[in-house]
Amino acid sequence: YFSYWAKHPPFETAAIRSEILRRLNEIPGISLPAAAIDKWPTIPLERLANEAVLERFLGVLSWLVVEVKRHAELPVTQPAAGQWQ
Repeated sequence: YFSYWAKHPPFETAAIRSEILRRLNEIPGISLPAAAIDKWPTIPLERLANEAVLERFLGVLSWLVVEVKRHAELPVTQPAAGQWQ
């Protein structure tokens, strides 16, 4: 979805999309190329079958939501401790 995000704040800069990529690539079993920040890469669902991996993936999604809310100046709430870390 990087290509879509590139057209919408706060993800229009390559730097912020690179940060998303970095966070995703820190998850075991996920390895997206640097060029993915301008494309539509996929992550096979079976990579998320492991509970710990899924939690880390959800943590990245949670971070994305926080960034969108921060940009839109909406109240930001964090997940409970230990959830989606």
